Amino acid sequence: MPTEASVIVVNYNGGRAAVANLKDLAAAVAGAGWELVVVDNCSTDGSRDAIAREVGGARLVCEPENRGFASAVNRGLDAASGDALVVLNADVVPAEGALPALVEAVL
Repeated sequence: MPTEASVIVVNYNGGRAAVANLKDLAAAVAGAGWELVVVDNCSTDGSRDAIAREVGGARLVCEPENRGFASAVNRGLDAASGDALVVLNADVVPAEGALPALVEAVL
């Protein structure tokens, strides 16, 4: 059975700020019973390894080279299983209740 919603985030050299944000986002998504798909666009700053270690519950898709944001989003969409698909930048911090409201409006 598909997941109600998938949140897709592209990371490219996002550093500790992206890792911290993704940890919070993973907790919010898991609390809603959704999935988080993080596509790493061939980061060289260690953020890919930090995401793999520290962002529990996220599905990490690692690109072998940086083909750009749109290509990475497409890889994330392919990996997602949700009925609703939400694409966010790695630095987005959704307001409390914003993601459920968005998904509810779409479904």
